Amino acid sequence: MIYIPEKEIEDWKKLLADPQKQWKDGYSAKELAKYWHGKNEIPKEIQQLIHKGVNIPREDVEIIFAVPEYKVDIPGGKRPSQNDLFLLLKTGASTGVMMIEAKCMESFGPIVGDWKNDGELSNGKKTRLDYLSKLLEINEKNIDKIRYQLLHRTASAVIMAQKIKCDFAIMAVQSFQFSEESFSDYTSFLELLGLNAMKNSICGPVIFSGIPTYFCWIQISYNGGI
Repeated sequence: MIYIPEKEIEDWKKLLADPQKQWKDGYSAKELAKYWHGKNEIPKEIQQLIHKGVNIPREDVEIIFAVPEYKVDIPGGKRPSQNDLFLLLKTGASTGVMMIEAKCMESFGPIVGDWKNDGELSNGKKTRLDYLSKLLEINEKNIDKIRYQLLHRTASAVIMAQKIKCDFAIMAVQSFQFSEESFSDYTSFLELLGLNAMKNSICGPVIFSGIPTYFCWIQISYNGGI
């Protein structure tokens, strides 16, 4: 797949699954584009979060490339995981993948139990759920009340880190409008992995298939910082 560099903020709109519905002020897709458009380096506030939580040298974190609406194929299911923003990072001799899920008014979508029961549990869904459970090492745990999106977004980060042979992966939520419900969903997911969720803090790592994987909730204030 070939990606063309952005020239204006409207270039982000063309990549959305449903531009008519998603490209609106106050919605995560457009707010994410406003925040990241034209940035050739990672914002200092996010650099600081990464340095506080990720066991890497203290050099600046550099963006090698950034791809909006990046699709990662996952076995089973009907469609790939479409990540709001994929960053390939470099810091010193280390490289890392950061997958960002943007949130404003939107939720994380259905819980696993509802996703499984939306129609029949097809062979494709079963294949995907088995794959995610094995990759994230949650085979023995009850995940029916966990938001399905959090599973496959995390898997996306791990899969790409494996593919590119990176040293670490980060699954980040970038929130432009705080939601207690969404943060509670994020907290429940991290508790499943044995972690404690905090705003504007990285936690982890959890090792998935040899990839140290970190989690971060980035709460953006109205002035664009955290």
